[in-house]
Amino acid sequence: MRVLIADDSEIIREKLKDLLNDVEGIEIVDIASDGLESVEKFWKHRPDIVLLDLNMPKLDGIQVLQNIKTNEFPMVVIVITNYCNEYYREVCFQHGADYFLDKSKEFFKVYEICEQLILEKKQQDSVN
Repeated sequence: MRVLIADDSEIIREKLKDLLNDVEGIEIVDIASDGLESVEKFWKHRPDIVLLDLNMPKLDGIQVLQNIKTNEFPMVVIVITNYCNEYYREVCFQHGADYFLDKSKEFFKVYEICEQLILEKKQQDSVN
């Protein structure tokens, strides 16, 4: 599965990249450091999974969701943020986020979710 990492923190981008390097079946297709770049790189690569921060320059994560989440192109969006209040959670889900994780407490769940998505894809492919 192809992954786009979108976060304005270089440290977080590197940590996510390192975390996902251990997941068999994951290919990181690109990395974006702001919201506008995230949208551009999404439409360029059309990844299966987007790891998305909320607080980014140029466009925030909610604006990115509004620009990329469509019914015509299925993907999984994992919002991973420090802004973990109920308002942001609700708005993200309204705009199509599939997961909403707290960076400070749930960072490593990204690994588990990606492994589960790979497993589900393999099972689906074996049925088809």
